[in-house]
Amino acid sequence: MLVKNKVTSIEENFTKGKLLGEGSFGKVYICKHAGAHSDGTEYALKELEKDAHNSGWAAHFLKNELVIMKSLSHPNCVSLVDIFQNERTYFIV
Repeated sequence: MLVKNKVTSIEENFTKGKLLGEGSFGKVYICKHAGAHSDGTEYALKELEKDAHNSGWAAHFLKNELVIMKSLSHPNCVSLVDIFQNERTYFIV
């Protein structure tokens, strides 16, 4: 999988804010970098529970989404900042 950054908690890297929305596979929050490196920039944090992605098509969809997001670079498109995981959740910023 494309996720190489293992964390115990997303709060090690980002401060999670209010819930923006939720869907079938996860939730989306506002977040900012945590700690001294924070410049106040807001990002979207997508949390995806691994249990919901154990089926073949869901894992394939997630992998395709990450590959596409990683390859995009345009001022009018969202950019993939980072990807994290712990034992239960994928975090896409």
